[in-house]
Amino acid sequence: MKRSGGAHGRTTSPKVGSDLELIDPHTGDEVTRAELIRLNAGGDGLLRVDVDNLELEIGTQIEIVFGNPGDARYSVPAAVEKRHGRTLSLRPIAPWNRVQQRAYFRLPTPGLTGTVVALGHESGEELDRTSRFETRILDLSAGGAAICSPFRLRVESAVALDLRLSAHESTTMQGEVRRVWTTPRNEPRAGIRFVDIDDELRQRLTRWIFEAQARRARGAG
Repeated sequence: MKRSGGAHGRTTSPKVGSDLELIDPHTGDEVTRAELIRLNAGGDGLLRVDVDNLELEIGTQIEIVFGNPGDARYSVPAAVEKRHGRTLSLRPIAPWNRVQQRAYFRLPTPGLTGTVVALGHESGEELDRTSRFETRILDLSAGGAAICSPFRLRVESAVALDLRLSAHESTTMQGEVRRVWTTPRNEPRAGIRFVDIDDELRQRLTRWIFEAQARRARGAG
């Protein structure tokens, strides 16, 4: 993840309750979302977070990112130092720095559903089996989506995602599985990056996301 310099490189830190992203520093892919529950507890410099991904092990190197879409975003490299259930203790190994924005705004999408055709999952010997299943879309951007899955998909496998944007509108996206994780309830999840998407389709997704966000804002007002 690239950092910007200049006056924007001021040191900052998240507050308790902040929504964090834990990023693989080697690939730039999100490993899991996390909620900050304690900051520098006992003066030990650790950040304690609740996570969805239960597969992060002690010693894992990650990058912590926080900040709202459209606002400043900050990151810090860290290591997993302790683990208790779904709570991790993360030790930052450098100051917080301002980072560049994501290319696309990501919208949580409760209620949005779709159909996935996936080639490759980790159920026994059937690694090359093609599977079709209904799914809930956890979040959506013009660059990809996070989905529920009835089984663990294989990283880098190809998928087709048929999104039902409304009762009268659907679209099919080609994608690649970029990451997989499991929730505390042992429910498989997958992050998909859209591939071979043309400008018209990307603009259509962007417009739908913007309109969905506006509807929520009006409903909350």
